Amino acid sequence: MLAIEIDAEIDENSEIHIKLPRSQRRGPARVIVLLEAEQPRPSAPKRHAPSPRLAFQGAVLNGDDIVPALAPGEWGDLYQ
Repeated sequence: MLAIEIDAEIDENSEIHIKLPRSQRRGPARVIVLLEAEQPRPSAPKRHAPSPRLAFQGAVLNGDDIVPALAPGEWGDLYQ
């Protein structure tokens, strides 16, 4: 089976009109119509609401919670 790809437009009557190359002989043919899929609009990412139990709790720090994993001297030449 030979495949020929031809771009076509669908008119206001939902019809497609195509003209085959002159070298194509008469006879039966099978036609497959591939329609462009509509691109879905990207939606905003779903955000989860925090638990109501956290309302008005605020952040609690116990001492110095933020400490570097390595002291600057342990980095050697990598530390600038």
